Amino acid sequence: MQRRIGRANAVKAWYDQNWPLLDDGGRFGTATSKELQQVFIPALRTLKERSEAILQHRIEHVHFATPWVAEYHQPRRDDENDAFLLAMRKLGLKTALIYDDIQKTNIPTHLNEANAVLAAAGRKLCEGCFCTSWLYDQFSGQGSNILYINLGQKSIFISEQPGSCVFEAYWARNLYMDSAHGLEQLQVQDAKQYWAGVRSWVMFHFVAWYQRRTVAFMILLAGEATTDPRFLSMGRSIQQELLMLRSDNNNNNSFGFDSNFKYQHTESPDPLELVVAVDGVFDAARGAALMTRTDFWGYCDDVDEDAMRLACHNYYEQNGVRWSDWYSLELN
Repeated sequence: MQRRIGRANAVKAWYDQNWPLLDDGGRFGTATSKELQQVFIPALRTLKERSEAILQHRIEHVHFATPWVAEYHQPRRDDENDAFLLAMRKLGLKTALIYDDIQKTNIPTHLNEANAVLAAAGRKLCEGCFCTSWLYDQFSGQGSNILYINLGQKSIFISEQPGSCVFEAYWARNLYMDSAHGLEQLQVQDAKQYWAGVRSWVMFHFVAWYQRRTVAFMILLAGEATTDPRFLSMGRSIQQELLMLRSDNNNNNSFGFDSNFKYQHTESPDPLELVVAVDGVFDAARGAALMTRTDFWGYCDDVDEDAMRLACHNYYEQNGVRWSDWYSLELN
């Protein structure tokens, strides 16, 4: 996983600065398209078959949500090397499509797990913005930040990302995974010592991320640990310490929460909100389904796009979202 995260950072640099990649091995470093298909085809086939058994009808599209790794979206101009696309074709699956009258942008097979969990919680869905073009970009609106914690049996995963609409394709800025703090460590460690260690590891990263930005934040908890009240207690403790840190810095005038952006994140007046997945294990799958239920070519037919773009723009501005310098609302 660490090698993949390192590779993801290289791919992001390729996007941002057009820097050369160290190898031409595709989305997973040195792995070839054929090798990747050997991994993806069994996984996608199982996902497809189990979904059809539950739904009792045939499905055409498959998507999955995992911790966000940028290399999953390394640009591909030739279908021959796109392992996801080739695997889906061999299984008789169609490529999903996001409405965009110019770009015809595809919904990725791989979805951002934090976004999927938010979708399952009914947060940041931005339903009124789905059929507007030009909004499917990592820089379209940056109104808040998400601090994501997924604590499972084997490991803990944390990330930071912009907190705009769940269907937008933006990067997770920071990703860290540690197998030394998985829940199974409770079998060999004192519980008090274990939770203190997890909290210390999370805070080491979160404090640095939190101090760099004056926007509002959300802490999102997911994973198998959501059934353990000690996980929620840890989340609340982290929330309170970060709030106190910002308050202390406000008093010292060295760093503070910018009141101009106090309400800029969606649906909460608090500068640091805590959200817990209802089902820490399956919410990502539920959210992935919600994010792709509009996965039909005719979903946005007969939409008054000018009116919807204006409504979407107003929706963002009411929540204080700052738009990129290049963005402009072009209405007739």
